[in-house]
Amino acid sequence: MYIDILLLHHLMIKPKHGYEVKKQLERLFADTIRVNNNMLYPSLRKFEQMGAIAKEVDAQPGKPSRHMYAITELGKKMFHKLLREFPPEFAAHENEFIIRVSLFDYLQLPEQQAILNARTDYLRSQLEIITQGQSLTEGKPFAMSTFQFLIKKLQNELDWIETLNDQLYNYGGGKSIENKG
Repeated sequence: MYIDILLLHHLMIKPKHGYEVKKQLERLFADTIRVNNNMLYPSLRKFEQMGAIAKEVDAQPGKPSRHMYAITELGKKMFHKLLREFPPEFAAHENEFIIRVSLFDYLQLPEQQAILNARTDYLRSQLEIITQGQSLTEGKPFAMSTFQFLIKKLQNELDWIETLNDQLYNYGGGKSIENKG
């Protein structure tokens, strides 16, 4: 899930407390991605239990203690595994795709290409379905307009993916997370 990827990525940058991670993600993605406590804190607990993150108590005089979270080596490996996994059911979710593309610098070229291919396959299947549906809208201007909008939206994303493919090959592909420092 993309929230887990984002959480681990933010902890790779520097240790943070949960509220800080939540606020940074909300600022970064504005209204496109919502992060609530019922998503964030269970993920923090899960990753702590797995050994992917470590928690320290940050005592504050006169205030409640805060929990600071830092990623471990296992967490970095898990981040890479989560990032590169992109089964067909994820390809149908825009946020799953967008988050992975935004973090392509952590992936190798074959991993990047697999993600782009999976999303392309999904978009083409949707384009085929919507194009077939459009044929049923004869004489219905609002339905026709809606189908035209959806077709244009899908085609725009397919064009963007083609641009991403060009970028992958023009820039020599991605770099492994191990090459990041």
